[in-house]
Amino acid sequence: NAEQGQPSVAETPFCPVTGKEYSGANMVRLTLTAMEKGYADNRWLTFKQLQAVREEYPDLNIRIRKGEHGVTVLRPEDVFFTVEKDGKWNFVSEEQAKGIPDVQRHTLLYPFTVFNAAQIENFPAKEQSAPAMTEAQRNDLLERFVASSGVAVEHGKGVPRFDHRTDTVRLPHPENFHSSGAYYAAKLREFFKATGHTSREARQPVKAQTLKSCAFEEMRAEMFSMLAGAKFDLPMPASNSAAYINHWNQKFSGGDAKGVFQAAAEAAKVLTIMHQFEMGEQPRAAWFPRNETWAALIEEQAQRDAVTGAHMATPVEAL
Repeated sequence: NAEQGQPSVAETPFCPVTGKEYSGANMVRLTLTAMEKGYADNRWLTFKQLQAVREEYPDLNIRIRKGEHGVTVLRPEDVFFTVEKDGKWNFVSEEQAKGIPDVQRHTLLYPFTVFNAAQIENFPAKEQSAPAMTEAQRNDLLERFVASSGVAVEHGKGVPRFDHRTDTVRLPHPENFHSSGAYYAAKLREFFKATGHTSREARQPVKAQTLKSCAFEEMRAEMFSMLAGAKFDLPMPASNSAAYINHWNQKFSGGDAKGVFQAAAEAAKVLTIMHQFEMGEQPRAAWFPRNETWAALIEEQAQRDAVTGAHMATPVEAL
């Protein structure tokens, strides 16, 4: 984040050989690594893919810098099976599994290693990126996105929080934040919690909440805040320092890697929804309202803001 001296990672990690973006937890892991290491390039590829680039550009002497280490990411693969009376597993295809009532599914995670283009000498230059949004453009996008999602936001006293009972994000008035970036950082963090409501992703059913499940939701929210902060140049909490980012990165390699992978995948899912909205597309999440209703939802939020005296159009720094 620029405000804390960290690089802004505005672009999704992708493979320049396949043209595909890394998704889910792998997107989180590579973005965290770019933040930690200060990589300005969002291109990542395997050693085998690098060999293909070398063959395409034989005169460039492309090679990984001495002493550089790759990043381990995971390829998830679902396996389906039934358990026989003797305890033996009988594996079936995904298509066969649809017609079997007692079928079970496990997700296996296969590791592979990728390198960032910044770690590679003489790698072909990246095409010019699109210019970054201005602060006003960013604020307008985030305001429209949250309103179009159907998540109600109310302003008043107290700390930022999501009220699961009323399905409402509650925030202090914008003038209580030291910058518009701080306001939208808080809004997005509580919005993420709202996506876990039973009417959306159903991550946190009220009756099933435990201390462990609440802590896991906080982990998801922290990951989402780091990524959204990097993408939209929003100030992140002091806890999201380089050391804290490194802490999460280390957990990907630890004994609880599967849990961290799951949390990261769920955080990335909401970032994908935001990206689709930003591109003018209909987000593919089943719960996200259809685009023909967005104008009405934005107007509803504007009316809520008028009632509580929240004025989004006024630059927060000028208040």
